[in-house]
Amino acid sequence: MVMTPFPSDEGSASGTTTASYVVAKSIDMTGFRNCLILIKNNDPSSTMYYKVDSYANTGGSLSNPEVTQTSIAAAGTTAVVLDGKTRAKYVVSVIDNSGHCAYSIEYIQGN
Repeated sequence: MVMTPFPSDEGSASGTTTASYVVAKSIDMTGFRNCLILIKNNDPSSTMYYKVDSYANTGGSLSNPEVTQTSIAAAGTTAVVLDGKTRAKYVVSVIDNSGHCAYSIEYIQGN
C-alpha cells in the first residue's frame, strides 16, 4: 500500500504595521478545506492589532466577510488562528497599537 499525503500548501508574508489597517496577506482557499494561520509580532516592546476576515465558501459574498476575528498581539508573541469551517478566502490585516511593529505571517492549507 502506498501512502499519499493530503494536498497542502504553505506561504508567508512580513512587513511593518502602520496607523491604518493594511492587508498583510490574502489567502485563497480554492482546493483546500483547512487553514492554520500564525501571526507573529516580532517587535520586542510594541503591541499590534490584527484581524482575520473569513469569507464563505458557498453562497457567500467575497466583499462582505462572514466572520471577522480581531485581537491584539503582545510584543514578541504569536497568535494562532484555526477556523474549523471551509472558507473561500482569508484576509489578514494588521495595524499599530502602541507603535510600529515588524510582523510575520505563516500559513499552511490542507485537506
